[in-house]
Amino acid sequence: MKTAIEARLIDTVEQKISSKVKDTAKVLQEDVAEKMEIERRKINLIFHGVKETTDATSDVDEPDLEMIKEVINQGLHMDAARHVESVVRIGKLIEGKTRPVRVKFNTQESRNNVLKRAKDLKDSNEFKRIYVSPDLTRKQQLIDKDLRDHVKQFS
Repeated sequence: MKTAIEARLIDTVEQKISSKVKDTAKVLQEDVAEKMEIERRKINLIFHGVKETTDATSDVDEPDLEMIKEVINQGLHMDAARHVESVVRIGKLIEGKTRPVRVKFNTQESRNNVLKRAKDLKDSNEFKRIYVSPDLTRKQQLIDKDLRDHVKQFS
């Protein structure tokens, strides 16, 4: 027969174990969600500095698609029609600020080729203010910023 102290001790241990299991499950769930989001973003790039058209409130991304095609065709000397799947502006529309453009590519190879050639944009007068970066999750962005800050300390 269990004493009251033993029963309370068992209840406390069970609660602690249950709490640990729930915490571990939550962490695993977050990790899986992060991995899935990284996988989804693998074929995307973010273009910064692409001018918005005067009709920026439009749901149609056609002007942005044309701008991205021009950057890729003329600035990077690639056939955008073969590589670009979709284009969408991201972020809130704020007067006087240019929102970044998320570009989804047909393949990861296409995305990597564009990213490799992106440094050539700085040599073009027309596209020198356009920067291309990978589509990172919030967690990846924070890690990237921390790494850049550490490199600045050593420079």
